[in-house]
Amino acid sequence: MNIGIFAGRVGKDAVLRHTQAGKPVLGFSVAVDVYVGGGEKETLWVDCSMWGERGQKVADYVTKGSSVTVQGRITLDSYEGNPKLKLDVQELTLQGGKQGEGDGPSRTTNKGGQKCGAEKPARAVPQSNDPFGDDIDDVPF
Repeated sequence: MNIGIFAGRVGKDAVLRHTQAGKPVLGFSVAVDVYVGGGEKETLWVDCSMWGERGQKVADYVTKGSSVTVQGRITLDSYEGNPKLKLDVQELTLQGGKQGEGDGPSRTTNKGGQKCGAEKPARAVPQSNDPFGDDIDDVPF
């Protein structure tokens, strides 16, 4: 089994390209903090690619600084003798806002390109001191 799951921040805006056959592929990199002991941390860069319609659909949301979790098949490549970690993304979860922004709703796309995460609807806060509001019959217990 070859499955990798990484959570981190997008290094730069994703780039949507097309193969000669016209198949879309979204490319981006994710910076993952790896703690090596003594409070020290290193950054592991994961080069990600997301193929097909799924990549097209999320291209506008995968921007520099976005917090994401990616899952997929790991491959190792070598560039000028340096090992390079690559991930063929099967699932992508947008964790919320960019670094320094408030957390927004998370969204997930799976291999079928369907949205899996549900946005939480805004909940009205009662205006009175009574936490149940005026109508106690609406309480679910």
